Amino acid sequence: MSPWEKRLAQDRKEIFAEIKRMREEALERKMPELIARLESECPHVVDARLKQGKTRRPPNWYVALLRDFMASPDAVWGIVPGDGEAARHFAICMRRVMRQQKTEARIRRKGALIYLERIG
Repeated sequence: MSPWEKRLAQDRKEIFAEIKRMREEALERKMPELIARLESECPHVVDARLKQGKTRRPPNWYVALLRDFMASPDAVWGIVPGDGEAARHFAICMRRVMRQQKTEARIRRKGALIYLERIG
């Protein structure tokens, strides 16, 4: 790899890191407003972000969340997992748990928000 290509690759990394940092800052500023709006629109909203200093969720956290969701009379829950990467990971884990529990639900992901919809 030539020095020019190395410099270009480094610049790309720096640009993507800056974009990610700006998105995280914007999300942190908007999150309280977003949660308040969801709470006014949906009767049940779960803030699924990891608490500061925590790196893992408790065992069977997804299973307990899914059971609560299926017991709820509401059609939709708004779940706020944190950022785009956290939303993707959250959706993957919830789909796996739904398959294991043979639960009929549909996940739709938009940015950092996930909606669980009951089917039927």
